[in-house]
Amino acid sequence: MLLIFITAPLYGQVLNVESFRTEATIDTTASWSGETAFDVSLSKFNESVFFLGNETNASYFSGKHRYLFLTSVELINVDGASVISNGYFHLRSTFNENKTVSPEIFTQYQYNENLGLNERYLAGGSVRYRFLDRQDIRGS
Repeated sequence: MLLIFITAPLYGQVLNVESFRTEATIDTTASWSGETAFDVSLSKFNESVFFLGNETNASYFSGKHRYLFLTSVELINVDGASVISNGYFHLRSTFNENKTVSPEIFTQYQYNENLGLNERYLAGGSVRYRFLDRQDIRGS
């Protein structure tokens, strides 16, 4: 009960990184995995519409630690006026990933001009506890 009265306000992170995690390599060699996509289009009918988008999910596993880099950027501009402008950049490090207990830290920059979120910086950390580790299923 004492912790409830002592705690300061916490601000949550909107991004769910669990959907971006890739399976850890059993081998101890360093490896990269992931994907990136860029979209650019310009169309002119009654109005000029410019679209720019990027999605990146890149993961580097050093054999011991995992580094995750995520981006999402979307910009839609109609006749010189921004209609949609939002995105995030997320960097996460998980140390000793193959251990039962592994600390991780993250930092994130996020913006969404349509919702009035001009800039938001987040940083934090946690400890992951792996309670299940089998070939076909993993729980932490």
